[in-house]
Amino acid sequence: MYALGLSYADISKHIQEIYQISISSATINAITDKIIEKVREWQSRPLERVYPFVWLDAIHYNIKEDGVYVLAP
Repeated sequence: MYALGLSYADISKHIQEIYQISISSATINAITDKIIEKVREWQSRPLERVYPFVWLDAIHYNIKEDGVYVLAP
């Protein structure tokens, strides 16, 4: 969230809304200060020329049994 430009207060509010836990802006600042160097290293790492990936797809069919649709096994 910090990398997307949210302020510490915005991040704190977002975490409160999503997870119903309160984290102060000071705590978020402390966390950010500890990880920002690792994030910068990761962002500036050399990239591979090719990245393989796997694409999976599926089709789900409804089955009608005795006039009622049931989940397929």
